[in-house]
Parts: sequence; structure tokens; C-alpha cells
Amino acid sequence: MVNRISTSGRYSQLVADMQKQLSNYNRLTQQLASGSKINAITDDPIGAVNILNTNRQLGQIDIFTQNVEMSMKELSTLDDLMDLATGYLSTAWDKAVQANNQTYGKSSLEALKVEIDEITKTMVDLANTEYNDNYIFGGANTKILPYEQAENGDIIYNGTPYDNKDYIRQTEVADGVFEVINTTGDKVFGYYKSAVEPGNGVYTDANGKRVIESTDAQTGQKVYKYENGVEYTGDVADLTDGAEEEAVGVMGALRKLSNSLGT
Repeated sequence: MVNRISTSGRYSQLVADMQKQLSNYNRLTQQLASGSKINAITDDPIGAVNILNTNRQLGQIDIFTQNVEMSMKELSTLDDLMDLATGYLSTAWDKAVQANNQTYGKSSLEALKVEIDEITKTMVDLANTEYNDNYIFGGANTKILPYEQAENGDIIYNGTPYDNKDYIRQTEVADGVFEVINTTGDKVFGYYKSAVEPGNGVYTDANGKRVIESTDAQTGQKVYKYENGVEYTGDVADLTDGAEEEAVGVMGALRKLSNSLGT
């Protein structure tokens, strides 16, 4: 009985040794084939953890590099647009100086007005430029057309306004380091809103913001909201009936110039 146990034990040990050698052989074969000393965590637990951490860091670096490259391309596009806008604005300025320094007849002024209006349309097109299917100057509203020109000549900005810090789009360029990669149309180009006479359902609050009057379809009651759709919660009696002209930035200057040529 003792001999049987001893023989059985030696046999089990022999099998275990053979399996160990086979495992070592397989590991060496993997290392030779892959050129790597560590192919599994059990080969070297500490070394394997270090490799995993290094691979994670390398993966992050790849992502950061892609983010930087994408940001640089978008900012480069923005710079190109600014160069174009500056050129058109310079042309408009030259036209304005000519009109001021020379004696222009009615037909000449009308022709100049047409040129200024064309420049304005071009500026609106530039302000509506897309990059990677995103509107560059829309702030956070990258899928909404930032600018539209109304029939009355108003140049309306539909993007996130600059005074709303939600406009910011950021990208991570290093671990925990974020860079702002956008701006807003109203900051760069401005906008234009013509004056509204009293009695037309447009009011002005104490801060100069326009409030629009409408009628609730269900209740029939008057509703007062800002242009961005936010409800006006103040006293209606504090509102001023009508609104003054708002000419801000490049768009505002171009529209005022056009209006002056049409009078």
C-alpha cells in the first residue's frame, strides 16, 4: 500500500513537472514569436502592470495629439476666414471714404449701396462657415445656422451669445488640460436690428433687451418673452414700447452704411 502511494506520488510529481516544463516551453515559444518577454500578467505581474499603464498613457497621448491637430485645423480655418473678412471690410471702408469725399449723384450712391449690400451678404456667408459639419461661429449651437438676414435688412444672430459662457467648446490637449477652440459670431461679426416703432408688439426692458409680445393660443392671454425664448418675468408696466436701432460690430456698421446710402 505504501509502495502504491509512493509510486502514485512520484507519477503525479512527474506529470506536474512535465506540465510545468510544457508551460515554460509554450511561454518561451510565445516570447520568441512576439518578441516580447511578457505575454500574460502571470509572466511578470509587476512588469505587466507597468506595461498596461504605459500603454494607457500612450493611448491618451494619441488622443491628445488628435485633439490638438483637429483644433489647429479648425483655428487655421478661422484665421483664414478672418483674413477674408478683413479684406471685404477694407473694401467697404474704401467705398465709404469715397462716398464721403466725392460728390456722388443718386445713381452712383445707389450703385455703391448695391456693392455694400453684396459685401454684407458675403460677410453673412463667411459667418455661416462650417468645419467638420459644425458651424464655427455658432458658439455651442454648432448645428444651427448662426446668421440669417431678414427681409427688412436685419442681421440676426442665432448662436450662443458671447455673454453666455455656455458658448465655450473645449478640447483636452493634455491630462486635465483643456483649451477653448471657438468663439461666437456676435463677438466677431456683431449683428444689426432695425428700430421698431411703438405699437408693434416689441418692447425694451430696463437692460435694453428686446421683449416680444405674443398671444397664448390656449389661454388667449398676452405672453412676453425675450428674443431667445426665455419668458420675461418682470412687470409689464416697466417695459418701454418699441425698440431702438441696434448696430453692433461689423454687421452693424455695414447695415448703417447701407442705410445712409439709401437716404
